[in-house]
Amino acid sequence: MSKSYLIKPPLSIFKEYDVRSQIGEDLNENTYYTLGLAIGTELQEIHGLHVLLLCRDSRASSASFTESLIKGLLESGTRIIDIGCLPTPVLHFAMYDLQCQSGLMVTASHNPADYNGLKITLGGKNYYGNRLRALYQRIMDEKFFIDKEESGKLIQYPPEQVINKYIRVIKGRMGGMRKFRVIVDCGNGVAGHVAPQLLTALGCEVIPLYCDVQSTFTHHHPDPSIEGNLSDLRQAVLEQNADVGVAFDGDGDRLGVVDNQGCIIPSDYLLLAFADALLKKEPNVGVVFDIKCTQHLNEYILARKGRAIMTRTGMAYIMAGMSEHKAAIGGEYSGHFYFNDRWLQYDDGIYAAARAIEMLSAQIGDSHHFFAQFPKSLSTNELKINIAEHLKEEFMRQLILHAPLHIGGELTYIDGLRINLANAWGLVRPSNTGPYLTLRFEAKTYDAMQDIKGLFGRLITMINPLLELPF
Repeated sequence: MSKSYLIKPPLSIFKEYDVRSQIGEDLNENTYYTLGLAIGTELQEIHGLHVLLLCRDSRASSASFTESLIKGLLESGTRIIDIGCLPTPVLHFAMYDLQCQSGLMVTASHNPADYNGLKITLGGKNYYGNRLRALYQRIMDEKFFIDKEESGKLIQYPPEQVINKYIRVIKGRMGGMRKFRVIVDCGNGVAGHVAPQLLTALGCEVIPLYCDVQSTFTHHHPDPSIEGNLSDLRQAVLEQNADVGVAFDGDGDRLGVVDNQGCIIPSDYLLLAFADALLKKEPNVGVVFDIKCTQHLNEYILARKGRAIMTRTGMAYIMAGMSEHKAAIGGEYSGHFYFNDRWLQYDDGIYAAARAIEMLSAQIGDSHHFFAQFPKSLSTNELKINIAEHLKEEFMRQLILHAPLHIGGELTYIDGLRINLANAWGLVRPSNTGPYLTLRFEAKTYDAMQDIKGLFGRLITMINPLLELPF
């Protein structure tokens, strides 16, 4: 076959959970065309299927990248149902509603506007880790179905129909809601097509903030897990005397929450509140959370006779843990929430916002006093240490090798290294999305916080004295 139209992208764009990169030589229209050929072939050859749903976010590059992806998919003989520009969780809902096991989302999620990527689900399986690497190898080996355009087909499905059904189904599964005044910050991302409509339909008084969907994120970076990105939301909550504020990332699968006093509610504490509400109704509820989450979450769940399950960070690992343990809910420190209870298990920031407001509606007091009831400690945000990509694996190997020799306590290795002491814990893990290590610390006292930071600092410096510590 002619190879003039093929591009072999580097392995570096195949991240742990998805395809993602800065737009340029490694990620462009030709890349998406090649991905379309590979994915269409994989869908038919491995899964025995021919149909998938296709969706994109609002980035300036997403429309042209989607066109190139469609070209490759059609040439491989794939039948495509294009549902347009919608949030990632709405794509997952459409897969459920239309009974389609496969879907592609052109997005770079919370990354800046000059990035893009692709989230892949084929045959009901999320593509991550080894599956993504196998897809890369298919491209390297040029194992494609080609010249099958006669089998391929493109159907344009009205996005409004998907949105209306999504809202109708969620509304039918929700309990009573007070008429909350809610500031909704979509960061000019694609959640603006859905979140304000949903919360209005649920009876909220919605005050939109950056809900006009744009191709660039004009006002702030679309990542609600970063405190600075919530500054305008916090101010708006106070100025408008709102009951609560909610924020979403670029493709709507992450949620950030601000209470009525403008205080940010960390995602692991929001998960704790969700778990508490479920445990009050039913004992032995399973709750899955990632290794970055507060120790209070584990202790609180166990004290209330629930099942606390810690996993690696990432959608695939949370969902696998939920399936294995038949858990009702899962969550990540980064703001992803997964509900098996009354919902479809995938991470959905928009649905999670509705559940948060439903939960707050059942309380007598305001949102600040509600969240203040849960135990808290001193904690850091996620910290980063820059390290070359090719050095990360060996650094972590040395860290895990030496940690037991120099530090006591309970050591956990499921995702990097987490060390639990009596009054504190710390975590260092290799990022799956960039050339850095990520760290978190939590402690019951100031002295315990200094101690745990000191322990990690000495251990890290012993292994690589050139690394610059952020604490």
